[in-house]
Amino acid sequence: MEENVTEKEIVLNASTVNIDHLLDCVLHKNTDRYAAVKTIAKGGMGQVSAVKDRSLSRLVAMKTMSDKEEHEKYDVLAFINEARINAMLDHPNVVPIHDLGLTDDHQPFYTMKLVDGVPLSTVISELKNDNPDYVNRYNLSALIQIFLKICDAISFAHSKDIIHLDIKPENIQIGNYGEVLVMDWGISRKMGSKELIRPHSTQLAKSSHATKNTYFSEYSVIPTVNIGRLMDEMETDEYIIGTPGYMAPEQVTDTPETFDERADIYALGSTLYTLITNEQPFVGKTIDAVLELKMNHDLTPPKKLKKDMPDELNSIVLKAMSIDPQMRYRTVEQFSRDIITFQEKCSISVQKKSLLKRIVNSFSKK
Repeated sequence: MEENVTEKEIVLNASTVNIDHLLDCVLHKNTDRYAAVKTIAKGGMGQVSAVKDRSLSRLVAMKTMSDKEEHEKYDVLAFINEARINAMLDHPNVVPIHDLGLTDDHQPFYTMKLVDGVPLSTVISELKNDNPDYVNRYNLSALIQIFLKICDAISFAHSKDIIHLDIKPENIQIGNYGEVLVMDWGISRKMGSKELIRPHSTQLAKSSHATKNTYFSEYSVIPTVNIGRLMDEMETDEYIIGTPGYMAPEQVTDTPETFDERADIYALGSTLYTLITNEQPFVGKTIDAVLELKMNHDLTPPKKLKKDMPDELNSIVLKAMSIDPQMRYRTVEQFSRDIITFQEKCSISVQKKSLLKRIVNSFSKK
């Protein structure tokens, strides 16, 4: 008999869930299954390690919460919701989740595919430094193919009413064998939902460009690509998260339940901007400086940074990054369709030039 899984079973509500029951009865202790190999990344919110899955004799990645004697209820729920939402998105371009459980010291963890590769941000950095290995491998056509796979993943998430809200090159993993995986769904949410589980707490610093009683974390200063956190203490005591250089303007000024696909489309446009120009769209020494550029839409058109960039592609990026959500693409499919049409025109143009060259050469020989 088929058993349906409801949305309420996937996304946990902070106001109703019993955290002790959740940890004791829903999650299970099975860390004996995993043997630590090495730490891959570590930050304020947690760490990711490579571990060996003894049952299946394979390496996987394990994400755990940061070392702390006691985590707040919201921290734990945010972590579990991240794993559950990620697991719901069964798509070739979304990193797959394998397991969710408890460590021996009663802290939640989840395991996922261990990708042998680099973040897209590394690819962009190496291209900017003219690394010949990367230049030869990642021409414009290859970069657009990567971007279209990112779009496929986000489009699938939107079909499940999930928005990512932190799309950026650092959160895209490029495998050594053609894999493109969208990572870090820690601040994703159901569209239209008023329930927003806040992420791991951190030191806060006020920004004059955000709405009243709204804050960003101090370590989210661009040009670094660390995550910025936003909190409305007066109304919800919850956090809205995004990266100032990439996130949509409405993530700064509007209430979370109003966010829709177009917030992700803006971030996709910002990512494509960086992918093509090797530069971030908004750069400043402080959060305020970045937000001033963003809110005033003081954006340098990508074609000014990349002189040989086709006009059509320049227009596509600028449309996706319109400050007014109504002026952006309504869906990721529309965005992708314009890019595919651009690619096809380029291909036809190249074929015509090649044919013309062959005709000229044939007459020259005569």
